[in-house]
Amino acid sequence: MTPLALVLAVGATYRLTLLVVDDQVTAGLREWARACLSGHAVEQISGKAWGCRCGASWAAADEQQGAITAEMHVRTARATVAGWRGYLLTLAGCPWCVSMWVAFGVLLALPGQVGWWPGLAAVLTASGATGILHRVAHP
Repeated sequence: MTPLALVLAVGATYRLTLLVVDDQVTAGLREWARACLSGHAVEQISGKAWGCRCGASWAAADEQQGAITAEMHVRTARATVAGWRGYLLTLAGCPWCVSMWVAFGVLLALPGQVGWWPGLAAVLTASGATGILHRVAHP
C-alpha cells in the first residue's frame, strides 16, 4: 500500500464513520433504525400530550419539558434492549465500533483499486479534513 493510498483509506474511513454515526444528513435514518430496533419511538400527540410506540404516555408543562422527558424515556428503554438488537443499537452509536467495520470495507476496496475508488476516497478525505479544520477554526 502506498503512503497516498493509506492516507486516503484513513480519510475515507474517518468520513464514512462520521456519516454513519454523527452526520446530520443521516440523522433521520439513524433515528428510524433505532426506533425499529428498540420498539421505542416518541412523538408529540397534541399540545402537552406525548406518547411512545411502546404504549407509554405522559403530559408535559411545555414542549421543551416534553422533549426532555421523551429523550430520557427512549434512552432508558434502549439501554435495556438485549440480543442482536441491543448489539446493533450499541454499534450504531459507537464511532470506534463503526470505524472498525468501515475500515474493513475500505480495505477490501483497496487491492483492486476500482476506477472510481481513488476519487471517492479523495473526496471523503477532503470532506473529513475540512470538518476537522472547521472545528479547529471555530471551536
